[in-house]
Amino acid sequence: MKTYDELIEIARKHRETLVLSIRKAHEASLRSENPEDRCSVIAINRQDGSLTDAVIDSDQQPDNWFVLAAYPHINPIEAVVLYADEKAAILNNWCLEQGAAPPDQDDEEGDVPYLRRLVSWIENHMGTTAGEVLTDLAREQLITDFDPVSELDDALQSLRDLSNGIVRAEPSDDE
Repeated sequence: MKTYDELIEIARKHRETLVLSIRKAHEASLRSENPEDRCSVIAINRQDGSLTDAVIDSDQQPDNWFVLAAYPHINPIEAVVLYADEKAAILNNWCLEQGAAPPDQDDEEGDVPYLRRLVSWIENHMGTTAGEVLTDLAREQLITDFDPVSELDDALQSLRDLSNGIVRAEPSDDE
């Protein structure tokens, strides 16, 4: 069984490979066809020090892995909170970027009715659905904003803490 210090050295030695693997795992988690039950994992095998890049069932975690990064496969639009006016603004801008002239919001029209009308217009005029557009845009934004170097640095800090006898609480969904 590798010590925490040995795992840190392995991660440092393979830093570039791990950063690339973390980026790929994150992207795979956002492009999954079965988002409900899969998880992309980057880990170090605690027995032999080998790097592991795998897609596993969400409830599975081999005991001999030290997980550096794990990304549940999700539908990207479920990872962001957007209000009707924000969705409408995003969709309106997307239409304009595509060279189309979407309908304007009437002065007396509320955000939800306008969004409903815009969604219908997109389906009738753009050959796609508003849901697909928002999902694709959310996915691309999540990928663009992702920092695999920071993710690896956080994992290495956890390893350093463990090496020094410090145990951090598991992150909650609220963080």
